[in-house]
Amino acid sequence: MKWVLIAALAMISAPGAAQVENPPIVMHGAAGSGTGLICDWAIQATVLETGRRCPGPRDARMEEALAYSVERIEDYARRQSPQGAALMASYRARQIENDARRCDAVALHFYADAASRVSPEQLRRDTDRLLATSPPVEWGTCL
Repeated sequence: MKWVLIAALAMISAPGAAQVENPPIVMHGAAGSGTGLICDWAIQATVLETGRRCPGPRDARMEEALAYSVERIEDYARRQSPQGAALMASYRARQIENDARRCDAVALHFYADAASRVSPEQLRRDTDRLLATSPPVEWGTCL
């Protein structure tokens, strides 16, 4: 999932891009840091929303894989952490669905780049493998 992380993190971190207000920074992982589940979800949901809403070439197979991954993570969050799931829903409404820059040239470039870096099958496998580890529903060191 690193391709999505790199592309969308740059997109949501760009000057003027929507940012989460005071995201909880909870570090996890063996070395005390790591990308959190909510961060992974936010990046994938952002790339998916760009593909769905913006004009230009589309990759239907990748969008299906992104939708699968986003839905699986959301379902997992609802079961494991209703509070985390509520945070994700709020973030989606404020930062993903209402991003005025959704279809600018930078966002479109990241969508195309993301779709070219990993296969839909690999994205599904990565999501399944991630959720099998029972990760905490947190932002991590993403933002």
